[in-house]
Amino acid sequence: MYPLLDGFRVLDLTRLIHAGFVTQWLADLGADVIKVEAPGVGDYLRGLPPFVNGVSAGYLALNRNKRSISLNLKSERGMEIFHELLGTADALVQVSKPGSFARMGLDYDSLATIKPDLVYTEISAFGQTGPWSTMPAH
Repeated sequence: MYPLLDGFRVLDLTRLIHAGFVTQWLADLGADVIKVEAPGVGDYLRGLPPFVNGVSAGYLALNRNKRSISLNLKSERGMEIFHELLGTADALVQVSKPGSFARMGLDYDSLATIKPDLVYTEISAFGQTGPWSTMPAH
């Protein structure tokens, strides 16, 4: 880990590999990355082999230098905790089909009312517009 981003906090709402690399690089550069995962499921990568002592080697490799928290973002209490974390964050990285996070109030416009200077990155498989934009990648 390098201290280039020391003091920079990122909320990581990514799953699997492609978007997870973004937050991994930020963590490797010294950012305080907090991975937010759904209770009971977590990142789907947790269930993919190979496993080392019962833990996915891929998950461990992609989430090194990160902290994590399990939050139910569909519950009132989960959103309260998330909003508290958001108030301390500099950036948020999320991955979903366009519109998915907006329905939960996790789009840029909603979150900017809580954290106006938030750096917001939304990654989707096929872009935000166009004929394939709502297609899942997996």
